[in-house]
Amino acid sequence: MENHTLGNPIRVEQPAASLLGDSTEEALGKVFRPEAVGTGLLGRIWVFIGDRGDPIAIPPPVDKQRMKQLASNLVALAEAHNGCTMTLGAGVESFYDDIYSEVFKLQQVPGGEVHARLGDTVWKVAMLYALTDDRRRIEVDDVESAWEVARYIRVSRDRLVGRVGQSELDRVLERIEDIVNAHPRIGTGYIGQHLSKHQRSVVNDHGGLKRLLRRLEDDERITQRNGGWYPFS
Repeated sequence: MENHTLGNPIRVEQPAASLLGDSTEEALGKVFRPEAVGTGLLGRIWVFIGDRGDPIAIPPPVDKQRMKQLASNLVALAEAHNGCTMTLGAGVESFYDDIYSEVFKLQQVPGGEVHARLGDTVWKVAMLYALTDDRRRIEVDDVESAWEVARYIRVSRDRLVGRVGQSELDRVLERIEDIVNAHPRIGTGYIGQHLSKHQRSVVNDHGGLKRLLRRLEDDERITQRNGGWYPFS
């Protein structure tokens, strides 16, 4: 696999999933430069962006047994991908061809190059589903489930691509909109409490929270009534 990393091209002989981590949508948007969209870097990362909730001080403990099982299945997946025999159930090839056509269409839109490997992702996840059930035969149900996972990855990648190159103000405006969507009918003070120290600094640099709320209202992203802020509808 040729990995044309910007300014430092390398050749990877045995590509494999090797890192598992978590971050925030905002932080990842800052890390990646616009060039990352076209070089293939984002296409090699399985991104899962969840629904935004209230921050928690201490995350729940990791289920060590489930993580151990996942690690074991990933090892089996690597072995299967490198020559172990996997058979295909009825209708699998036809269904996968339809998915491949859909993935090809996704690549034709601006920024769509990040989905170039989505078809391969479906194949790997379908194998993982089969191996988790101790099967060496991939069924249509495995591919359907894998396609659902891949579509979640696609949506998450599109959201991340939208953040790459975003200004600090754009990110703060999006954060304010997310807060209003998650907590309809909230007041200005409550919104301020749900912004980080850095975000509040950006707000102050751009005229204050009330001014930014009015801007979002003018852009028809949120609306105010009865003394509270609501999602625009």
